Amino acid sequence: MKTRVLILLMFVLIALLSNVACRGREQAPVPAPAQPTMGQSQPQPTPAQNLVSPTSNQPTAQPPAGKAPTAAPTSPSSQADLVIADATVALTNNPNQVQIHIVARKQGNAAITAAFTIRWHPHQKDKTQVGCSQDFYNLTQTEWVVDCSYTYPANERGEMHWVAVVDAENDVKNESNENNNEKTGTITIASGGGQSPVPAGASYDLYVRRMDFMQPDPIVGQTIKLAVMIASDTRPSGAPYFPASYFRWRKGPSFAWQEESCPASTQYAQCTKTLEFSYTQPGDYAVEVEADNRKEIAESSETNNARSFTLTVKAQAGGQAPAAPTNCRTRVPTSGSVQIILDWDYSGQPAPSGFRIYQGTTSLEKTVGPNDKSATLSNLTRGVQYHFDVRAYNSAGESRANACSVDVTSPR
Repeated sequence: MKTRVLILLMFVLIALLSNVACRGREQAPVPAPAQPTMGQSQPQPTPAQNLVSPTSNQPTAQPPAGKAPTAAPTSPSSQADLVIADATVALTNNPNQVQIHIVARKQGNAAITAAFTIRWHPHQKDKTQVGCSQDFYNLTQTEWVVDCSYTYPANERGEMHWVAVVDAENDVKNESNENNNEKTGTITIASGGGQSPVPAGASYDLYVRRMDFMQPDPIVGQTIKLAVMIASDTRPSGAPYFPASYFRWRKGPSFAWQEESCPASTQYAQCTKTLEFSYTQPGDYAVEVEADNRKEIAESSETNNARSFTLTVKAQAGGQAPAAPTNCRTRVPTSGSVQIILDWDYSGQPAPSGFRIYQGTTSLEKTVGPNDKSATLSNLTRGVQYHFDVRAYNSAGESRANACSVDVTSPR
């Protein structure tokens, strides 16, 4: 009996030892593959070991969370770029005068987004001095040409460093490169150059050389810039190249004249001013400029002092000027300061932004709101006859002039 029990215990012990040995083999770590020694090549995986086949649809790598994918760069050829393709400056028969030829071109497929200016400066270091300038509004072209001339003053001799610039005012905002808009060069003005002196006793001859409008298609309410150049091609011997003088201008025959002054110049035979104005209603306006309007300068000719240009002003897109007020009438107080009360009616369409009262046809006297149907006019002279005109206005323009007007004499 004891022998059987001992044999049974031995079998149990053997079974337990065998189980422990098997578990030990299952948990033993797998040894890392041996690293190749220096000089040995790394064994390449066999095709069966490749997890992704070269022809499989492998997913595209995604950007990190929170970071937008990088956009493909825009091709420079798809953007617009204005460049000076050619610029030549040559002497003429007059040793102080040069002839300028400039060619600007558009590169890229995109359209030019704004009107631009081509300028030529006689000195690279002084771009405030403009030899010639031209604005371009036809943006469907791919090439633009400027031909002009310039006369260097007598005190400027030797090698002159000039510069030609396209998009001089940086109006075109969609250029791919803003660093290639200029081209420079040199021209030698001989010692005999400079503005040729005129014979003793010769006179000035002032005239309007340029009238350059910055806006090609102005609309009602838009600020219009007009660059005016008054010049003289002759001068009395020993006198300044340009005399101290005045010129006047107006934005149409029905508007008042405005006067500007020009200083004397011992370097340039010209005076340049930029004028700003706008219109309240659409139509054609003959803009006029007259040199030496005071007739203070002795000139060889007085018949070429004036110049005009007809400007077409359009209504704002989709807009319509209001109808004219009706039944304009006046009331004159019998006591107190000199005043006139002006009344009117309005029932037209579209609704106005307000009403303007003009004295005469061009002098704005007062502006009132859209709900006002009366205005008191003060600071008048006793016993004087006045003509008042009431016009409704909005963003598209004004009602017709003199459709609602009155003549009245102020109290004596």
